[in-house]
Amino acid sequence: PQPIYEASRDVGQFVFTFITPVLLTIAVAIRVMTTQLDVTESGGKWGHAIRDFLVWGTVLSVYLGLASLIADFMNSVYAMIARVGSLELVTDQVERLLEAFGQRAQAQGGTLLDFVSSPGLLVSALIYGVSLTLVVFIGAVLKIAHAIGYSFAFAYGLVAIPLSLTSHLKLLRGWALLVGGLLLWPVVEGIMLGLFAPVFQNAATALLAGLTPSVLLDQAGMQLLFSVLNLIIAAIMVGSAFVAAALVANHTVIAGLVVPFLTAGVTAA
Repeated sequence: PQPIYEASRDVGQFVFTFITPVLLTIAVAIRVMTTQLDVTESGGKWGHAIRDFLVWGTVLSVYLGLASLIADFMNSVYAMIARVGSLELVTDQVERLLEAFGQRAQAQGGTLLDFVSSPGLLVSALIYGVSLTLVVFIGAVLKIAHAIGYSFAFAYGLVAIPLSLTSHLKLLRGWALLVGGLLLWPVVEGIMLGLFAPVFQNAATALLAGLTPSVLLDQAGMQLLFSVLNLIIAAIMVGSAFVAAALVANHTVIAGLVVPFLTAGVTAA
């Protein structure tokens, strides 16, 4: 989704140039009028108003540069976490294991049991292919969703910040929750995938300990096992978004964890 991130800079620049000044002018005018009409505490109100003008005016003036610095920093964090847990890392492990089984099948040669179990291998390969396609598709869709969400939050900040100068249009909390959830989402996903990645290796080790005389039968069993694990990966990727949102909002994360895993379990069953 790199083109989406690049387009967000153009959209943000457009909003900053044409929309933000208009909103800032309206917000300042509303704040000045409400401050003048409040005759009971005009002195204190003017002090707060001038402070807000200076603070948020400064924030707006450095917004584009500050957002770029935060994005660069978080991208470095995401790259570091991806070395511990990512969809690519897990699928590479699976491909290496399946490739090892294929080499074993070529070295051992065919047997009567292999011939009998070959239809089962075709079915398991089809199920594994569908589950892998589903995981890759979900991963791609979620990356696009994250890119669109980040781009929207970047542009929306140029609307929420100037409007926060008014006394009644306080949009900063919702915007901050949106930004926090988007920044935390890849971190949660990377940690959860990193915790789950060893399951593939342990499952393969357990399966290798109980090998049958048929290489194809063993390979079919491993593909079915990895098909179930692929559904769990999909649940992790979907659930990480809900977990990140719950953590930022200081809510419980139980529902965000249980629902995706329950859906994956029902699908596998």
